Amino acid sequence: MVMSIAAVSSIRGDDAAPHGFKKTEIGLVPVDWEVRRIGGEIDLLTGFPFPSKKYVPHGIRLLRGSNIKRGEVDWSKETTRYWREVTFELEHYLLGEGDIVIAMDGSLVGKSFARLSRNDVPALLVQRVARIRSDSIIVGYLKEWVCSEYFTKYCDSVKTVTAIPHISPSDIRNFLIPIPPTREEQSNIASSLSDADALIESLDKLIAKKRAVKVATIQQLVTAKRRLPGFTKPWEHKLLGEIGEFAKGQGIKADDVTDDGFACVRYGELYTRYRNYFTRAVSRIPSKVAAQAPRIRKGDLLFPASGETAEEIGVCAAYLGEEDA
Repeated sequence: MVMSIAAVSSIRGDDAAPHGFKKTEIGLVPVDWEVRRIGGEIDLLTGFPFPSKKYVPHGIRLLRGSNIKRGEVDWSKETTRYWREVTFELEHYLLGEGDIVIAMDGSLVGKSFARLSRNDVPALLVQRVARIRSDSIIVGYLKEWVCSEYFTKYCDSVKTVTAIPHISPSDIRNFLIPIPPTREEQSNIASSLSDADALIESLDKLIAKKRAVKVATIQQLVTAKRRLPGFTKPWEHKLLGEIGEFAKGQGIKADDVTDDGFACVRYGELYTRYRNYFTRAVSRIPSKVAAQAPRIRKGDLLFPASGETAEEIGVCAAYLGEEDA
């Protein structure tokens, strides 16, 4: 029986399992599958504490937590660090193609994981990053669980609630997954899901290409480098202040946000939640706080005056909702 990851579902305790399935700690699975903690199925290694003062400009790359994003490895110049050479005592920490790596610290712990490709090696494993290999489970199948929302939710339930959240090697080993009885079935599932990922990636690239064409067209149209048929009158140049009204929003504290009340737009949401336009504000504030804040109307353009990066400052989103917020 071939079964996708998404097909493993939960069931209420008073419901009977459908024919061919059984109830487990993680939900319904086929009767011939087992649910086990991955600790007994994997070779788990955590990295070496390379001292940062001995980093060099060139050499072998060091895989640190900051290099691991959701599903991929970032070897950009800003994040990549190097070690001079691989000595005998460091060979144990050499990474290989196909290894699964997990960042064990930081605000994105549980979301920072990847499977290494040929382009990611050679590299050395750094402290507080975990490396997973397995001889008993097809690594492609294992990757579909470890690099998934199921692992993210699991990490959210076990991570420490401190200034820098983290998970331990024991936390990783205790992660439960359903395991098909044969390597052939594991491999077929992994291949099917890998094909789906490849299709999604190709569609993402096509969308990115179309978006780039749109951006280029917009740039030509809004700068009059390209005119639509029937329009020849020269353009006028005006300051934004001449054609629109500007208002500064009221600062909203995190403690002011509630589950109900008046709809409001927080500046950080303009570059995290709302893209280009939105029709409904998701945050809510009490009436006494809303009374001090200016209202927005349909057609208003909103800009954040600050952000965590320079690219986030000035990002624009248009409010197209029917009611004031």
